[in-house]
Amino acid sequence: MCSAFAWTPGTYPAPSRDLTVDTQSRNDVLAFWHGVYLESDDFEDHIGWTGSYSTGAGAEGTNSATFITDTERRLNYYRAMVGVPATATLNTASTVYILPSDDHKPPAITTKAKAAQRAALMIAMNYNAGVPNPAYSHSPPVTSVWDAVPWNAMHNGNISQGFHGPNAIDAYISENIDGGAGGENFATGHRRWMLKPSSTNFATGDIPGTYNPNVGISSLRLPANVLYVTQNESETTTLTPAFTAYPPAGFFPAPLNAKFWSLSAPGADFSAATVSVSVVGGGAVATVKRSLANGFGDPTLVWEMPAEHAAASFPADTTYDVTVSGITAADLPHSHSYQVTLVNPDILASDQTLTGTDSPNPDHPANYFFTPPPNAEALRVNTYRQIPATWTEDAETGTPTAVTDETDAVYPLLFTNSSGDPSFLPITGSRSFRFTHPVNYTIAANGVPAQSFQIGGKTLPKTGARLTFKYKRGYMASASRLEVEMTDDGGATWASLGVISGNNTGSVENAASDASYPLPESLSPLSFRFRFYATPGSIYTHQQYPTRATGILIDDITVTNCDFLDPRMTTDLSAASTSFTLDSTTRGGTMAVGEQWQLALQTKLGNRWFPDGSLKTIMASDTVQLSPYELAVQNNSGISTNFDDDYDKDGIPNGVEFAFFTDPLEKNFASSEVLAPSGSSTISIRMPLEIAREGVSYEAECSENLNGSWTSENVTVTISGGFITATTPRPVSGKCFLRWKISLL
Repeated sequence: MCSAFAWTPGTYPAPSRDLTVDTQSRNDVLAFWHGVYLESDDFEDHIGWTGSYSTGAGAEGTNSATFITDTERRLNYYRAMVGVPATATLNTASTVYILPSDDHKPPAITTKAKAAQRAALMIAMNYNAGVPNPAYSHSPPVTSVWDAVPWNAMHNGNISQGFHGPNAIDAYISENIDGGAGGENFATGHRRWMLKPSSTNFATGDIPGTYNPNVGISSLRLPANVLYVTQNESETTTLTPAFTAYPPAGFFPAPLNAKFWSLSAPGADFSAATVSVSVVGGGAVATVKRSLANGFGDPTLVWEMPAEHAAASFPADTTYDVTVSGITAADLPHSHSYQVTLVNPDILASDQTLTGTDSPNPDHPANYFFTPPPNAEALRVNTYRQIPATWTEDAETGTPTAVTDETDAVYPLLFTNSSGDPSFLPITGSRSFRFTHPVNYTIAANGVPAQSFQIGGKTLPKTGARLTFKYKRGYMASASRLEVEMTDDGGATWASLGVISGNNTGSVENAASDASYPLPESLSPLSFRFRFYATPGSIYTHQQYPTRATGILIDDITVTNCDFLDPRMTTDLSAASTSFTLDSTTRGGTMAVGEQWQLALQTKLGNRWFPDGSLKTIMASDTVQLSPYELAVQNNSGISTNFDDDYDKDGIPNGVEFAFFTDPLEKNFASSEVLAPSGSSTISIRMPLEIAREGVSYEAECSENLNGSWTSENVTVTISGGFITATTPRPVSGKCFLRWKISLL
C-alpha cells in the first residue's frame, strides 16, 4: 500500500485508522512518524480513567475516547508501516470470542472492551512488588471476584504489566521489553497477532499506574494493558497471501528497530527456511535463527540480530539486504528478498541548499533558489545576523530566554536554596541552575528519566572556542552523572563534551569547581545541553528527603571565541515555492555593508518543523548584482535587456527563449506538444526542458474561449523526465486552450 502522503497534509490530529504510508519515500516515513506515531505520545495526559483501585463490580471503569483513539492510532501506525490494512478498530460493541473447549465462559453478550478492561484491572490489583503476579497469565485463576470475564480476555489477548495504551502497543511489537510484555519473546507472538493482515477488530483495556510515597511500596500499582486480539469469524477479511516483514521493506524509523526481526505469511512453512542478512556497503550480519513457534497469528520465521544491528539509533542511514530462502507455500514464492533502511526520523536528508549571490546589495532585492523537499507541508527561510558571542548565563534574571527547561515540573530549575539546607547555596549571586531526581524511580519499569535543559541558541565556534561553567555537587550518588552535550543538527543527535560523576561521599561540596571543554570549529551552528541522569535501579530515592541538598548546581555558563546567530526574521513560504527574495522586509533589520549574515531553509513535515538546512553565508556589498537573465544578456552582445523584446523576430520574447534555453539570435524555438487523448479527464501541453532556469517563474494558463478570460487556477506545471508539462482538468465544455506564462523572479 502506498500513497504520496500518509494523510491529507495539514490535517491534524492525524486519523487513527485508514492510514497508508509509502515506505519507499524517506520523507513520507518521516512525516508518518511525526504526524501519526508521535500524535499518540501524550496519551497519559488524557486517559480519563473513571475506575478505582478496588475489586468491586465496575471498579475497572472506562477510559476516554481520546485515549482509545491514541491507542488505535498507534496500532494502525504499525499495521500501515508493514503494509497490511491499517483499518483496525478498537472497543466497538463486538462481543467476546468463546470456544466450546474454553475452561471458563463469560456471558456471550460481554463485549471485548469490557472483558479487556476488567482483565487489566485484575493485573494491576494483583501486583505485589517482588512477588510473581498470579493474575499475569493467559489462563489466570478464576475466583468469585475475578471470574470468567477477565479470564476470557487474558486467554484471547496480549497482556502487559508496566505499560498501557500506546506504550503497550510498542512493547508488544518490540518483544524485548523486560518486565512489560513478558520480557524477551523470540516467538514474537504479540507482534504476530497485532499485524495479522486479516484481523479488523481489537479491544484495549488499560489501567494507569499509581504510587503514594507516603504509604510506600505497598501502594504501588503498575499500569496494565490487555489487548484483545482474537477475531470472531465475521471480523476477518480475505486477502491475497503476501509476506509481512518486521521491520518492513523500505525506510523505517530506527527507534522502532527490534532485536527480533520476523517474516510472516499465511499458509507458509518456514521449517526449512534460511535467512541471510548483510549491510549494504558492509559485510554479512551473523543472525541467529530462532525455533519456529506455531499458534500465534500467521506462520512466522524469527531471527535475532546482533546488538549493534538491533540498536535504536545509527550514525547514518543504514541499509540491510535480507533474503529468506527455502519457504514452502502454495501461493507465494519460495524465497523473499527485500531491503530495510533504518533512519533517524529527526534528520531530514533532503537537500535544503540555498543558491544565489554571496554578496547582496542591501539596497536591492536578491533572489535565492532551492528545491522543495518531497512531501513538504510548508517551507520558510530564516535569516540570522552573525555577531560575536559574548554571553554568560548566570541564572539571575528570571527564566533566561536562551534556556529550554526540560526538567521535571515538581522542582524548579532555577534554585534559590529551596532545599532548606544552609550548606547548599547558589554558586554565585542569588540563583543557580539545579538538577535532581525528584521522584522515586527505583520501582519504575523504565528506570530513571533524564533531567535536562538546553542553552545557547545557535553558536558558531571559531579557533580556540570553549564552553566553561561552574558546578557544585550536593548529595549525588555515584550512579548519577551530569553530561554536557552539543548538537550540530538541531537536536537530532547529541555528542558528549564531558561527564561529571557523582561523588558518593555522603556530603555536600562547599566550594564550586570549574569545568572547561574545547569546542570544534564548525560550519553548522552548535547548541548545548546539560543532562542529569542515573543508571537505572541504582539511584537512591531523593523524594524521601525533600529538605536535603540533593543533585548538582550549575552556574556562570560561558562560551568564548564563538559567533552567535542572532535570529532576525522568519519568512513563511508555500510548500511548492522554489525561491526566496531577500529584501528590507524579509531580512529582519538593517544590513550594513560588510556585515555577515546567514540564511537557512526550513521544512515542515508531519506537522513538525525540521531543523534548518545548511547555512548560506552572505556578506553585504555595495556592488549591484546582475540577475541570471541580465548575465545571459550580457553574454549576447546586441540583445536588449528588455525581457519582452524579440531580437530574432520569431514571435518568442527574449525572456521566454532564456527560460527554455534556446538561442535568442536564431529562430529555432520549438512549438508545444499537445496531449489530449480521447476520453482523458485532463489536457496537457509540454516542451523539452531538463531543469528550471534560475531566476524564472514557469506557469501556464487556460481559457475555454480565447476571449481574454485566462486563468492559472487548477493548472499544474511539472518538470520531469526532460520535459516541462502543464496540465489542467478538461472543462465541462470540453474545450481548453493552454499557454505558457513565463516571468522573471
